[in-house]
Amino acid sequence: MLPRSIHNKQLQRFKFWYEQSLQDGMRYQHQFFRCLQIADYRQRSSLYRTAHRLAQQGADILITCDTDHGQNTCSLWVNLRPRHQVLSNPEADTVLRAGHPAKDSLAS
Repeated sequence: MLPRSIHNKQLQRFKFWYEQSLQDGMRYQHQFFRCLQIADYRQRSSLYRTAHRLAQQGADILITCDTDHGQNTCSLWVNLRPRHQVLSNPEADTVLRAGHPAKDSLAS
């Protein structure tokens, strides 16, 4: 399965508490997703590679790109109701538990 790409205007964002921190969430087609990674638009190929690896492991992944308001970022989202337990995979576990590793790179 390949990750799906959608436009930010098709989703509803919200915040929620998960693993002792406030997380970014969104609702798309009656499903709830958690933001795993945010990358600058110019570095989206790395985000797409991560999304593809997680999708190949069975995770329901979405990618959004936000070019409004001068942000030019892409976000990687995982469905909060996975089809099967992707967290058992060490690589997926590292990405899923890392929160927003790319946010720091946006500041530099």
